[in-house]
Amino acid sequence: MRVLRIAALAGAVCLAPRGVSRIAAADWPVFRGDAAHTGVAVPPEKLAAVPRQVWVFETGEDPVESSAAIVEKTAYIGTALGEILAIDIDTGKPGWRFQPAQPPGVESRPPGIRSSPAVGGGRVFYGDVAGVFRALSTADGKEVWQFKTEGEIVSSANLAEDRVLFGSYDSNLYCLGQKDGELLWKVQTEGQIFGGPAIAAGSALIAGCDGQLRAIGLANGKETASGDMGGYAAASAAVEGEMAFIPTYANQVIAVEWKKGNLAWKYEHPDRQFPFHASPALAGDRVIAAGRDKHVYALEKKTGKFLWEFPTKARIDSSPAICGPIVFIGSSDGELYALALKDGQKKWSFTAGAPITASPSIAAGRLVIGSGDGRVYCFDLREGPPGKSP
Repeated sequence: MRVLRIAALAGAVCLAPRGVSRIAAADWPVFRGDAAHTGVAVPPEKLAAVPRQVWVFETGEDPVESSAAIVEKTAYIGTALGEILAIDIDTGKPGWRFQPAQPPGVESRPPGIRSSPAVGGGRVFYGDVAGVFRALSTADGKEVWQFKTEGEIVSSANLAEDRVLFGSYDSNLYCLGQKDGELLWKVQTEGQIFGGPAIAAGSALIAGCDGQLRAIGLANGKETASGDMGGYAAASAAVEGEMAFIPTYANQVIAVEWKKGNLAWKYEHPDRQFPFHASPALAGDRVIAAGRDKHVYALEKKTGKFLWEFPTKARIDSSPAICGPIVFIGSSDGELYALALKDGQKKWSFTAGAPITASPSIAAGRLVIGSGDGRVYCFDLREGPPGKSP
């Protein structure tokens, strides 16, 4: 049984907090919402006191780990059975679904998708656990091109002008042409790359299993700076100006002056020693991070000072999304939470009944998220009468 637990959201008017990155867009075209991976959504004019579930889509019994990209009211999301779905966020109905054909005589299950799609220029870009990276047409879901790597692709793609970038378990960061999938350059690191590259100021920032934060020039693939993170990272860095914020498996959240590779600060809980897997979100004066110690944290952006924490009942791999004064995040306890950005107070929760490791995506006043039992949920965050769209 799925239970909706409710408390009033903070305030009726949903205004972006002071200092929110201006690169946030009305759509959510890539993992974390924008190229810098800030995790910030453009809020609707008014935020509903109670988010309303408008549909649920059944993909099968396997977990949905992919987070949605949302562009022009269509959610693009991958499944454990290797499908990419294009779902209308108003109706919950798929416009198309793509699954690569299995070679003749092969009866094994299709390679699953754990990465999150990126959408731009009329294409959907994604990689799968077989190490194949594809571009599909947003119009009809037909494959436009594919590119093979030598390792599993869990890293979500990011877009920069006419280029698409992603990492692979073969330890390479790849840069391909969006139009034809031509390899423009690749950079070999010293460990698997799990997180997606963040993009800022003409550079791609990658935090990987070699414990290094690397800045790579988009034009030529040359490394311009690197810094030791003190541990490996599965998360994607979030970037604001000259600062990059990365949670690590050394049980820390760190801030790095990425152009110099210098550590600005680090936060580590004094008692609980658990890794951070989820990517952070940035808004106003704070960094929102979540750990496998079951807690959501708010840290001061300039100093790393602890501001608040919120406990859930299981580890958190879902990355937070910020919409105005509210932080939305899933947990492996099967709950989707809405927390006050100011003080971490719970404002609302929804019980999915299965672990939530995918991250919430927010665009056009809708929140889309997958769960561990193969369902994709959509919630309307806008204030207004039921069934009404602006």
